[in-house]
Amino acid sequence: MIEYNEVSWNAMISGFTSNGLHSEAFDLFLLTKNEGIMPNVLTMISVSKAVGKLGDDDKGKELQSFASKLCMESDMQGRTALIDMYSKCASLHDAGAVFDANFMNCGVNVPRNAMISRYLQNGCGQEELDLYVRMCQKDIKADIYTYCSVFNAFAALKYLWFGNAVHGMVLKSGSEMMVISVYNAIADAYAKRGALEEVRKVFDRLEERDIVSWTTLVTAHSQCSEWEEALTIFSQMREEVFRPNQFTFSSVLVSCAGLCLLEFGQQVHGLLCKAGLDTDKCLESALVDMYAKCGSIGKAEAIFERISNPDTVSWTAMILGYAQYGFSEGWNSWV
Repeated sequence: MIEYNEVSWNAMISGFTSNGLHSEAFDLFLLTKNEGIMPNVLTMISVSKAVGKLGDDDKGKELQSFASKLCMESDMQGRTALIDMYSKCASLHDAGAVFDANFMNCGVNVPRNAMISRYLQNGCGQEELDLYVRMCQKDIKADIYTYCSVFNAFAALKYLWFGNAVHGMVLKSGSEMMVISVYNAIADAYAKRGALEEVRKVFDRLEERDIVSWTTLVTAHSQCSEWEEALTIFSQMREEVFRPNQFTFSSVLVSCAGLCLLEFGQQVHGLLCKAGLDTDKCLESALVDMYAKCGSIGKAEAIFERISNPDTVSWTAMILGYAQYGFSEGWNSWV
């Protein structure tokens, strides 16, 4: 090309970012200034993604400073991109500062949802709920994405009473909020708290269910040692022609181990082999645990030996299996 313009520069920066060449994308952004090219909001969004992947908040502050000089920081997409960038750099203080300065009184939910979800992803569930409370105090209406993130925070923090209150708000919001993703998030929050009756109520209220709905119900019962009911629900799920995923199988294997149901466990093993999930890391560990607790040490050993890189869970399952049945020689052979 004889001449370059902002479109061609943006195409190159975006291309570098999309292909994982994040340092190159940032360097190219710096080069635009030297070439006298005026970056625009699209440039800023692409570069912020690259900086977020690099996790370099110093580069992020350099980008924000440049955006401020060009008055691009006032653009909603640009500000949201900055929040996302700082969050991925684990610099939630800077992300919060951008949010508070630009969006605290804004009725648009996109940047608020970005901030809420980033708090959750960085393990800051309390900060997420605080932001949601401030949002409610300003009479800003939550949407589907807000509720899904908030209930995920409830699940992590196990705030059942708070979850009950927000659940009531969802019901009052009308049919527009009564979608399967929100109900699944609500059910998961109750499940993490061990509130099986509430999980069942939410599940029964669903007019339409998916594999997440069924898996949440199975897992809730399995985690509360209601193993027989977990297996019953699993059978009902299969009767309704839902295909289990690795999370469903994991909870079912835990239930089989708890009840020492070797035959049922073998059938589940066959199902997950047909589903092509027999080499899943978590399921391999669950199979070792199930066979060991059901007294089939030889089968547990066979699965353990084929695991390419056993983790702590796999080793512990095998060791406990030997200990449970008094096979101290087996433990010595692994040391």
